[in-house]
Amino acid sequence: MKEPEAAPAILMDSESRSAFNRESGSQCPLGQINVTKGGGALVDLKGRSRVAAINGYFKLGRACFNPDCSNARMTIEDVVEREAGK
Repeated sequence: MKEPEAAPAILMDSESRSAFNRESGSQCPLGQINVTKGGGALVDLKGRSRVAAINGYFKLGRACFNPDCSNARMTIEDVVEREAGK
């Protein structure tokens, strides 16, 4: 009798935060998210993206897995594809 395949080992964490500390103004480092522009110059994301300026809230997720585990890789790829389609 074949043993059922175990669930893939995937370590996950996530963090969310307000993109901008609106009380201290955009000149304070806590009130900025700097991105690198072509040529290496840093610019505040608020000035480059209407979505960032309006929404101002970001959520980041990370998933770590053994690259030799094809089941884990397929699970993560399926989740990313499904979530990106929303």
